[in-house]
Amino acid sequence: RRCVYRRRQPRRAERRWPSWRRSSGSSTHDQVSPRPRLFCLVRDVVYMRGAAQSPQRTMACDVLNQFFDAVIVRGDGQIEISESYPAISHVRRPVRYAGYFAGALPPRSSHDFSEREVVVAAGSGFSPSTREWYTSALNAWKHSSLRHHRWRFLVPAPFSTQDFEALRNLAHRVAGDSIVVQRNDGAFTSRLVNAAAAILQAGYNTTLEAVASGVPTVLLPMSTAYEQTYRLARLSQLGIIGHGTKVVPCASSEAAELVRCLDAATQGHTASSALDLDGARRAASWIADYVRPVISAQCSKPFPSENIRDSFAAK
Repeated sequence: RRCVYRRRQPRRAERRWPSWRRSSGSSTHDQVSPRPRLFCLVRDVVYMRGAAQSPQRTMACDVLNQFFDAVIVRGDGQIEISESYPAISHVRRPVRYAGYFAGALPPRSSHDFSEREVVVAAGSGFSPSTREWYTSALNAWKHSSLRHHRWRFLVPAPFSTQDFEALRNLAHRVAGDSIVVQRNDGAFTSRLVNAAAAILQAGYNTTLEAVASGVPTVLLPMSTAYEQTYRLARLSQLGIIGHGTKVVPCASSEAAELVRCLDAATQGHTASSALDLDGARRAASWIADYVRPVISAQCSKPFPSENIRDSFAAK
């Protein structure tokens, strides 16, 4: 059995990598005229399993060098991509930092602080620790100085109906109407800017929205998410979040630690060092500059790059 298993391993690996990608000859990409422009958009922190010189990392560099025109980093350069992905030094294509991709936040509509809520959200994903995450936040309510505010738990869609009902019943027993448990209704950013404080999972978009909102926020990374943990550590070193600011990273989901971080966030001030959040518009402008000569050569009318930039940035 062991010999058969070893002999079949390459076949399984080949099925993961389709034959049209493995071929070393001409590809559809090369046969199209004019050749399409390809851009790789990557976050500021990259996580790939394996050693720094693993075949996967080398293969990624080969693909970028062969097929892509440029690498656009969704970061402002304060966190260099080479920190988490040293193999980027082997990429011969331009690597440009556009800035962070953050959508415009809605204006604040609630000006009475006593009416503002504390928003608790674990993002749109789900992990085995999500249940404990919400339970810890529920226990933190008991000892928080903000318990006189209404707390709103925004539960992601992957949360099962059984777990959702169990959490809602538990919240009602513990806090009555002081805690509202609901499914995420798509109005997260509106609730965030009008919140008294927030306890959030530290995903890429959520971290940027917390920094941009100016709302006292506790950011809790997933324990298994290298990207989230590394980004929070570096942003703390840069002074953008952490001690003395309104956005505080939290290393543990224990209720006592959440309370401590929430108190620190409410006593902090807006960080003096800001992030560049205009990356989407800048990246769209660069892409328009790349493709303008190609399209203008095929069309009699000038290439409307402004429309492309505006529509891309809006998305």
